[in-house]
Amino acid sequence: MGTVSVSLLVTVLLSACLASAVDDPGCLDARAVTTKLSGTLSIAAMNDEAFLTGMLDGTTDRMVVWADGEIVTIVNTFNESFGVIINDAGVAAGLGSPGIFSDDRLIRAGTAGGYEVLATITGSAGWSSLTAISELGSIVGNYSAGSGSSDWQAFLWTDAAGLVFIDPGAKTTYARDVDEQDRVIGQIKIGTTYHAFLWEDGTLTDLGNALKLPDNSTAWSFNADGHILLGYSLDYQWTFSWYDPNSGELEEVHTFPSMSYSITAAIADNGLLGFSWTTQTDGDVTPHLARWSPELGFTEAV
Repeated sequence: MGTVSVSLLVTVLLSACLASAVDDPGCLDARAVTTKLSGTLSIAAMNDEAFLTGMLDGTTDRMVVWADGEIVTIVNTFNESFGVIINDAGVAAGLGSPGIFSDDRLIRAGTAGGYEVLATITGSAGWSSLTAISELGSIVGNYSAGSGSSDWQAFLWTDAAGLVFIDPGAKTTYARDVDEQDRVIGQIKIGTTYHAFLWEDGTLTDLGNALKLPDNSTAWSFNADGHILLGYSLDYQWTFSWYDPNSGELEEVHTFPSMSYSITAAIADNGLLGFSWTTQTDGDVTPHLARWSPELGFTEAV
């Protein structure tokens, strides 16, 4: 079956919109551009310069980088490839697969054209995901035990060390973010619960134990000051706090009502936070949206 030339409307929103929409509804005003191509372009991520990465679905799925109104990079090396994340320097990361059940290949591409295959993610067997890329181009991700199970193996790729697996002896590690010092945060399974961790220079610190956090916990994201957004639960009630690794201090952001679920946090470059979550009362399901800032605290959209 031949491909069809389609007109694609790409709606561009600034990355901070989720965190600022409560106080600035004008943030949702979009700038739109239109491009014509053969196939379907699926967008996965965008940076503050409106550079995009994703996948062009034509005769095969191909990772692409889109900048200044046109596709500047197309990855043709693999049977399938797709872009996942992009930093503000215009460096994108993606995954490629040479075949079914084959180990994934880690790809890095730029807005100037061209790409490089960084590493084979040994043991992934096609079940990898990428979660963050630093401004230096370091990349973190995870794969699901090579079989789509709930057991994860976290990895980090850096220019200096190449591909490194984070505590490969652990049953489950899941990496969420990496900073400019190549520190990695996420969660590790200890017994039957998950603990937030900080991995630095090959050493993993169990933040759940070190900070005496209750029940399950996870480290979500770094801010520009190197503080870590932590989430932790007690009796199914989740609290989010900023943690300063230098001082050891915790600053509470918000405690969600008991039995809140599908909680998602988004962080803007300036440290503002956006949250979405769902509650259910007497069968009524209610979605929620809020933002947090140091000046205004936690403010829910009405």
